[in-house]
Amino acid sequence: CGRQRMAIAQLTQWIESAVNGTDVIAGKRGFVRKAYRSALDGSLQPYMLYLPDDYNPAKQYPLMVYLHGSASDETNLRGVRYLIPDGFIALAPNGRGQSNCFAWDNAQADIAEAMDAVLESYSIDRDNIFLSGFSMGGYGVYRTFYENPRRFKALAVFSGHPDLANRWSDGTQNYPDFLQQTYLTNFKGVPVFIFHGEADRNCPYETTRELAGKLEKRGAKVTFVSEEGKGHEAPGDETVSAYYRWVRAVLAGRRSINRQTTEQEYR
Repeated sequence: CGRQRMAIAQLTQWIESAVNGTDVIAGKRGFVRKAYRSALDGSLQPYMLYLPDDYNPAKQYPLMVYLHGSASDETNLRGVRYLIPDGFIALAPNGRGQSNCFAWDNAQADIAEAMDAVLESYSIDRDNIFLSGFSMGGYGVYRTFYENPRRFKALAVFSGHPDLANRWSDGTQNYPDFLQQTYLTNFKGVPVFIFHGEADRNCPYETTRELAGKLEKRGAKVTFVSEEGKGHEAPGDETVSAYYRWVRAVLAGRRSINRQTTEQEYR
């Protein structure tokens, strides 16, 4: 049990340091798993944080909030390092569950409280907060922005579904279906990057394409990227490069490459 003994020894060292007044977490960089004390019920709720190696509290950093997919949790942030642009701090809330579509079990409260914890503890540029998500987290992006449109500057959805909560729930609740125009008003003028594999069998490609068109009609600034032959999986390198260009364009305050050019360029 060598690994377990070493982990216990490290934990013991951290506790002793904390008792002596040393904050061993404050100096950590890279991926750090933390928790906040929830105002809802007093429980400790986990979240995953990414800090750049050169993080300096005297400088403000843009924040990327990432919502995990189904059957995953906040630690999935490690597996999507490619979604964290250079110079960003990243936060992955747990959402109080692995498969709740960020729609029930106080998932929305968890996102808000985790964000508040990070905003209080780290130097964040509050005018440059991005919201991203994969699969179930993609629906979570639409739902979270719909509920809190003023908190986020831009959205990035990877292989999401616009009506997942209704499809997965017991039918007793009427969750937002973002294929309905009534739920898209808040998206006017908002930069939205959407990726979807054309061979995705979990979340149909045509459904996302339909949503992208409706978002554009509502005035959202949509950049839509698809990849032929890609399923429900991470995007390819060219799509990731397009995503980084989109992030830089949003930070610079200019419109990214348009939807049609993007699709033709990466087919």
